[in-house]
Amino acid sequence: MDRLGARIIVTVGGLLVGLSWLGSGLAHSLSALYAWYALGGVGVGAVYGACVGSVLKWFSDRRGLSPPAWRSGPTGQGRPSPSSPSNA
Repeated sequence: MDRLGARIIVTVGGLLVGLSWLGSGLAHSLSALYAWYALGGVGVGAVYGACVGSVLKWFSDRRGLSPPAWRSGPTGQGRPSPSSPSNA
């Protein structure tokens, strides 16, 4: 990531994921579907690795804090919170 930069890696990873979505929708065999999903997995791994690598640079003195802080997102929860039913 240091050589190419996060922007290029995330862009290529996003393109791989998008291509795999299109390809998996057009797959006519199970082996083709697996191949498209594997390509998407490479793209997701590239995006995740680039994002974690970028966040690690922000928390250089507390490296153990960076992945939970990055995954928690703007809400600080790290997971979607269920909405309460309107008729309850």
